[in-house]
Amino acid sequence: MRRTLPVLVPTILLAVVGANVSYNLLSKHLTKKTGLDWFDSVCDGDDDPDNKVSCDEVLSSDYGVFPPKRADDPEGKFRVPVALLGLFYFSALSVWYICVGRPDHARRLYHLFPLLLTLAGVCSSVFFMYIMFTGLDFWCPWCLVTHVINFLLLVGVVLLWPRRKMKVVPVQSAADAATAPEASQAPPAAAESSHSVFPEVTERPLDPADLPPVHLQHPTRRLAWVTLATILAVSAAEFYLASAGTLRAQMESQKSQIQSALKEVAKGMWGLYQTEQKRDLRIRPDDPIRHVATGGELQTSLVVFSDFRCPHCARFARTLEEERLPLFAGHVRVIFKYYPIEKACNKHITRDLHPGACRAARAVEAARVLGGSDAFWKAHDRLFGLLAEQTKFDYRALAVEWGFDPDEFVQTMDSEAVGIRIQEDVELAKAVGVDATPAVFLAGRRVPRIAVSETAFWQQAASSLERNIAQIKAQQAKTRQQASTQPAQTSAGPAGANRQVPKPDKPGAESTPDNPGP
Repeated sequence: MRRTLPVLVPTILLAVVGANVSYNLLSKHLTKKTGLDWFDSVCDGDDDPDNKVSCDEVLSSDYGVFPPKRADDPEGKFRVPVALLGLFYFSALSVWYICVGRPDHARRLYHLFPLLLTLAGVCSSVFFMYIMFTGLDFWCPWCLVTHVINFLLLVGVVLLWPRRKMKVVPVQSAADAATAPEASQAPPAAAESSHSVFPEVTERPLDPADLPPVHLQHPTRRLAWVTLATILAVSAAEFYLASAGTLRAQMESQKSQIQSALKEVAKGMWGLYQTEQKRDLRIRPDDPIRHVATGGELQTSLVVFSDFRCPHCARFARTLEEERLPLFAGHVRVIFKYYPIEKACNKHITRDLHPGACRAARAVEAARVLGGSDAFWKAHDRLFGLLAEQTKFDYRALAVEWGFDPDEFVQTMDSEAVGIRIQEDVELAKAVGVDATPAVFLAGRRVPRIAVSETAFWQQAASSLERNIAQIKAQQAKTRQQASTQPAQTSAGPAGANRQVPKPDKPGAESTPDNPGP
């Protein structure tokens, strides 16, 4: 016991401190504050603009939750804050060391639980420290504290490994040796030891017969199971606190406030959109166009510069079809333009954000060359669907699926004409200021990036376009009515015959809907 306490007590304190830090990090992850000024001040660092200390930036990063967020599925899975996992981890070690402590050597297998748990925690610390210092622009001091505690806990769990107890045994005296059956063979030194003031002793491992009964060995099976049940109960209470308690309510309140603020910002973006300069997007006669009206309805153009390896583009293409276009009641046609963010076919970028984007663009363009606009949109939807499923693009198999000969399809993909077509779109994108995807132009004006994914902006655009089209239709109807009721004017022809001359329309009577503003 005297050898155990100097290691066990600091180990318990370290685990308790780790649990407390993890709890405050969890509170900061969910509510952006802890109520502890000294804790928050360490997280925020000083006011130096070059300061890289920010717990909020680290906690809100892709690696602030487990499993980490992916670009193509940022909110699609159930994810647990890493700080909550840290709270589970340190609480489990605290409960185990307080209830069990250091087992007897005969029950040393029970010590595998904290040992393996600590090893897993240390491996996680190594991973998250690597991510924090190499993959993120900021670092979190309190996260680093938990990682240091992890390494110290590893030292503690190793020092607490149960060791075999030794039994003190006195060395046989000369008098005892004389009465022993083999006394004549005893070494001479044994006789001299009898004159020592302090008799010599030695240690040997305890025999099984010297060990206490099984029911008295530490920990008992009942104590181990009760401790594990306590750990589960504490973890369940912590999960409830994080997900269904006060922190959850605060998180939902902040979420609703943020959503309301974003809606207001999106409405403000409508005014910014109206100030955008109208661009000449040079639409070709054979550009892939979707939702072309066949009944002569007035339509405006929605031009999309996109990338088939861009997760945001895939999500925008899906929401455009399912949520945005229905708002416009058939008054918008969609025109596609290529802008792969890969150096192989786009010299205007500095790094390859979407490897394979050029090859994917070639495949869809080859489908258009071989099968027309319908084949293009079929390939468009299929590649974005495969991207969402994280499925590898097998272009020869896709060619067969789309009804093309695979050899001819691949040959068309690699043709110079396909490459030139993609380059034309890339240069056009550069000329109109495109620097990211998806880039959306409604009626020739760039839709602000923050508004692309906001429903409020598109509702405002649809409402304004509907009013504009109603005005155009009313003006056209009035013009037709005036033309039908206006008395015919006469003028002399070359032979003196009279002919009718209709009265000209008023200036500005001919309008287009390509300006959805009021």
